[in-house]
Amino acid sequence: RVVTANPAYRIDRAEADVLAARFVAGLHSQGVKIGEQVAFRAPNSPALLVAIFGCLRAGFAPIVLSAKLTTHERESMLADVTPSAVIDDETCRNLLALEVDPGDVPALDDRFQCRPLHFTSGTTGRPKAVWSGWLNEDASEGLRRDELDCWGFTSADEHWVCSPLSHSA
Repeated sequence: RVVTANPAYRIDRAEADVLAARFVAGLHSQGVKIGEQVAFRAPNSPALLVAIFGCLRAGFAPIVLSAKLTTHERESMLADVTPSAVIDDETCRNLLALEVDPGDVPALDDRFQCRPLHFTSGTTGRPKAVWSGWLNEDASEGLRRDELDCWGFTSADEHWVCSPLSHSA
């Protein structure tokens, strides 16, 4: 379940699945293909979280940038990667609001196809892109098991995102 700044607004797994599939269908309608990178430059929100969730499950490599970057910083970072789309907050909300034919919604895998691409903090120079690549089924399941074993997550838990989603944590 996703809890937002407004405690009355929550997204459960079923709603997250619907919104994630709608976002992925929106990407397809914009010509973005499975296996391509999608950059996000939006503040934390339920919309951003489900969009990333959809990318990870559909086979897009999400690049999560801080919404607070200057234009120069963002352009410098994007020069190091090859996103097929750069999604801001408004575009993200618009793609999630699209009415799509259920037949046009690509199937989302139950597992993550990759981890998001992140940038280092740049303490030894400029920020550098870090990505672990595509995950096969065994690697994806191993990551899921590690998280469950480490944190003891259950389906009854609520996940509160307190740091920017652009942070690797």
